[in-house]
Amino acid sequence: MLTMILIAVFIAALLWASVRSMAAVANVDAAPTYVPYTTKGPQPPESVATMASFLRPNDTNAYAAGDVVIDNVAGPRALAFPLCGRGGVVHSATLLMGETKTADFDLFLFESEPATGGADNVALGLVITDCVKCIGVFRFLDAAKVNMGTGMNLYRATSAGTDQAVPKMGYTIGTSETGGRLFGLLVTRSVWTPAALTKFTIRLGITRNVG
Repeated sequence: MLTMILIAVFIAALLWASVRSMAAVANVDAAPTYVPYTTKGPQPPESVATMASFLRPNDTNAYAAGDVVIDNVAGPRALAFPLCGRGGVVHSATLLMGETKTADFDLFLFESEPATGGADNVALGLVITDCVKCIGVFRFLDAAKVNMGTGMNLYRATSAGTDQAVPKMGYTIGTSETGGRLFGLLVTRSVWTPAALTKFTIRLGITRNVG
């Protein structure tokens, strides 16, 4: 009888020790769970440059003030500036022109591609639905250009108004424009007789929203 009591006490002690051990394990903090970072939060704006280049047609036909300058004589076409994101500010512009016969020009910028405007050497003729897409105008004055030698001239943009300050143009590009592009029309503001195949390179300095 005493033996059975001792066995029962021993078994009870083992059970109690087991319960205490399980309770101790349960109180240990679980190892941290690391979740991969997959979703970006808002990102700060970034400053980038975007460019568009073209060769005007292989002729020396004179331009009147107000004519479009582009590489297409068949119909309206606008320059496309990539990498502009979904919105931001255009804060500078330069025009590199590959010839010595210079003139004054305006660069009209648009948030989406204008359907009208004019072919090369045709007067600018925007309809109202394209006018409302325009975010502003940079002016390139012959008096403000810098001769870079070998027939290359670099224009620094000014305002198309009277203050001559470089404008800052805010823009928002809609989701219908999948490439995140701005568009431009280059227009003469003085009579100009060009050389054939003149190369133009326009560079915009922008601060774009990437968040």
